[in-house]
Amino acid sequence: MKTAVLSRSLGRQCGISEYAVCLAERLEGIAVGRVEDVPVSANPVFIQYEPSLYSGVIDLLNEISQIEGIPVIDIHTEIPADIVPVLVAALQHRTAVVAVKRGPRPDTWFLPHISYSPVGVPTSPPKEIYLGSFGFALPNKRYEHLIELAIRLKVPLTILAAVADATPGIKALSEGYIDYLRMQTHSREDINIVSSFLTHEQIIEELRKCSHLFSTMENLDRISGSMRMMALAGRPVISLPCVGANEIGAVKIRSLSEVTLSFLEKPHPLPSFPDGLKEYYELIKHLEQVCV
Repeated sequence: MKTAVLSRSLGRQCGISEYAVCLAERLEGIAVGRVEDVPVSANPVFIQYEPSLYSGVIDLLNEISQIEGIPVIDIHTEIPADIVPVLVAALQHRTAVVAVKRGPRPDTWFLPHISYSPVGVPTSPPKEIYLGSFGFALPNKRYEHLIELAIRLKVPLTILAAVADATPGIKALSEGYIDYLRMQTHSREDINIVSSFLTHEQIIEELRKCSHLFSTMENLDRISGSMRMMALAGRPVISLPCVGANEIGAVKIRSLSEVTLSFLEKPHPLPSFPDGLKEYYELIKHLEQVCV
């Protein structure tokens, strides 16, 4: 069966769009941005559910009704909070799969995130302390606290914070946040805010120039694509408490006040997380048997 990955944000600067492209490549399928572009022969069709791009559950169900193959609703963010049981109930009379990321649940299929492909040859960290972070430029990332840390420790910092443009409102919020962050640097030449959109290969190459990577994001009880990306750089990831930190095995701290030069000079374990591609292929194999 030829798989398709449907993402309404395809081609935009957002994490789900990037994930959709990567997923299609690793499944040797195709990525499309509109349900009208899904080939009739595609089966299954992995719908990347993005709450901000759907006008309610009815909109999603209408999209599902236009798909010839078996739809798999890949739920990254559970908004509204009851989206999973609502979809399970609504789809009980058709062959469809509701896939979740936060552990197995009744009447759903557990599909943990896949990993990006490895990039180049791992490199040794720089001899001097150099902080870094990655993720779209949104206020919940709280990069200003990381800027304060770099200023306090008098060490260089690079934040890869591309403008997010999934919707016009998100783009305006993201651009405003970038302006705010640049004001917080007080024109320090060794604090770099990179707002351009980079490929995942470029991201890893830039992060490998750092000695330590940080996450200061709010704990929104969601898994984090940006933290999984940082985990691929082969550097310690130090994080305030959040679900994403648990997922990759980051070094967790309660407060940035714990971070000193001596703390950073100590050895820290590298992050790691399982690649969910196996679970995707197991689902595809299961659906092949259903279709026989």
